[in-house]
Order: sequence, then structure tokens, then C-alpha cells
Amino acid sequence: YKRGWELVSQLQADSSLTSFSRFVKGGYFLELDLIEHIWDRITPFDQEKADWIIQKKIVEFSCTNLNTGEAEYIRPKKNSNWKKYLRATSTLPVVSQCPHIFDDLNLVDGAFAAPVPVQRAIELGAKDITIIRTNIADSTMGSRWSKLMSNYLLKNNYPAINQLMQEEEKIYADITELIVNPPLGINIQAIIPREIKSTVLNSSPKYLKQDYLRGMELGMDFLNT
Repeated sequence: YKRGWELVSQLQADSSLTSFSRFVKGGYFLELDLIEHIWDRITPFDQEKADWIIQKKIVEFSCTNLNTGEAEYIRPKKNSNWKKYLRATSTLPVVSQCPHIFDDLNLVDGAFAAPVPVQRAIELGAKDITIIRTNIADSTMGSRWSKLMSNYLLKNNYPAINQLMQEEEKIYADITELIVNPPLGINIQAIIPREIKSTVLNSSPKYLKQDYLRGMELGMDFLNT
């Protein structure tokens, strides 16, 4: 209970999580090792519980193939440490150490190829799907500025990821269409925040708490209806 809240709060309070000066000096802007360190300090990984979960449920981590731009879905196995899967789906080109190599695949964050992997849930046989969004329904990074930055930073070294960034608005539009008009026999519901003041990499404690309470309220309203 509140594990995620504690993790994010401590990460946001640690100035070493992101560092532009470190990036300029040849390091990484986002330090993923710090996330793992704080995670271990708050709640060490429960291997027994993890192994129990994968016997009862399908668990997958969504990633993007750095070379092809295709979505890759990896499943934890018994006795495997889930941190390596979380590392794969949190890796960002240029921003953090990249790529994360898993089973000879060069992997980065799944948000590039499948930001809301509802199609994957349908392919796995789900009929009643609940999506928990962490940004507003029509929110994308597909602004003219982000596309220009992507062309500048990614086009030469990571062309497949750059192409996905250029097509981001269409990717989100296709997902929205699928959610609004799902295939026959598929029921899709979504919990979507009305307003978010926190940012992905930097937020004040005040805004972080406000957004957390809003999200909890939306979740409770969803359960009650």
C-alpha cells in the first residue's frame, strides 16, 4: 500500500535523478540505477510473491525494439528478478543508458511503439479491459518542437525510434479509435485523469500529492460505479 507513492516521492526529492550537467559531461540525464536503489530501500523485491503471480496471471512488460521500432512483450519467468524487465521498459534513447539488451534484443521504453497496449490485451484473449491512464486522453508529445528535437537527437543513431516519434499523433489516434470502437464482444473502460500538474521527470511535492489524490479519487469512483 502506497509503495508507488513513496517511490515516486523519494525519486522526485533526489536531485541526482536527473542532471543536465552530468549529461553534458558525457553521462546520462536520467539515472536508472538510482530508481533501483530507492526501490530496494523501500520494498525489497519479493521473489516468492512474483513467482506466485506469474502462475496465476499473464504478466508482460511492454518494450520497443530499438532497431525495428516494433513492440516487444517480455514475460518474467520463475526465479527471475523483475527489475531487469522494468529497466528494459524504462530505458530512453539519449536520456538514459541505452539500449537494454535482453535475449539479444535491444530494448527501450514500450511507450514508443505501444503507449497504451490495449491491442496486445485483445490478442491475449481479454474480453473485459480496464485501462489506467497516467495522462489525459489526448495527451501526446507530438508537438512540432518534440518532432524537431527527435529529428536532431535520434534520426541518425536511432532512426526507427525517430520514425515512431514523427508518427506519434497517428499512433495515439489509432489507439483512441480502438478504445472508443472496440471489436465486437470486447468491453473497454478507461480511468483517465482530468488534469495533471506533475511532469514526467520533475514535479513539486505539492503537485505530486494533488495528482496522487486525484488519481485515487478517480479509482474509487470507478470501483463504486
